[in-house]
Amino acid sequence: SMERLESGAIRDFTMEKRYFHKNGSVVWVELTVFPMWQAGTKPEFHIAIVQDITARKQAEENSLLQSAALESAANAIAITDNNGILQWVNPAWTELTGYSKEESIGRNPNIIKSEKHGVEFYKTMWNTILAGKVWRGEVVNKRKDGSLYYEEETITPVLDGQGQVKNFIAIKFDITERKQAEEALRESERQQHRGLHGQQHHAGAPGHPGAAPRVDRLRRTRRRRERHVRRPAGQAPGRGRAGDAPRIPLRLALAMALRQW
Repeated sequence: SMERLESGAIRDFTMEKRYFHKNGSVVWVELTVFPMWQAGTKPEFHIAIVQDITARKQAEENSLLQSAALESAANAIAITDNNGILQWVNPAWTELTGYSKEESIGRNPNIIKSEKHGVEFYKTMWNTILAGKVWRGEVVNKRKDGSLYYEEETITPVLDGQGQVKNFIAIKFDITERKQAEEALRESERQQHRGLHGQQHHAGAPGHPGAAPRVDRLRRTRRRRERHVRRPAGQAPGRGRAGDAPRIPLRLALAMALRQW
């Protein structure tokens, strides 16, 4: 560049350079060089303007780091303008929804709308984020292939210098497997409840596996009571003496036991 500058091919050149400060820290500068001619074919001297761009370089590096983090994030992330038009999506969005980046950018996120939520649901969502507040909730959405999935979604408004909503950042976490597992557990509990209720209802019925053992126990209890109860001659059956345990008909005892089981 200096050769071209001195030959007159270019009038100036600018470059970025990294220097070390006296304290050991790194300083980035933007260096612009101008040749100055007084006479002759070569410049007599050069003027160099040095501008500290360390803060800008750090911001660029942070931006690249953040971009890499968003690109590699496991959660689906989408950025829209304040009208809800998609401006950027990460690979996880494509994996979750089935829509590529090219198919998504410039379109409304309602391309994944499932119609499983009413008007009030979306009205509450929009009122929240347009007011500059974060919205969180569970949403049922639809993939490109038509299949439904559950997601936990967080939508965060991004404000400009005047406090106006400029963009929205949506972070989506697929919870389909968790919701399916929860539903399977609830169904299992319902079946167990129905089965237990049926066992209780039919426990004393003839032929039920639990009926015979209970009847045998009640018969043995009755025989033991009969051995200890002595009825005087002439006393009417079924009436014991004062202090004797009353004799309970087997069918009545069975009914009482089943009620207490």
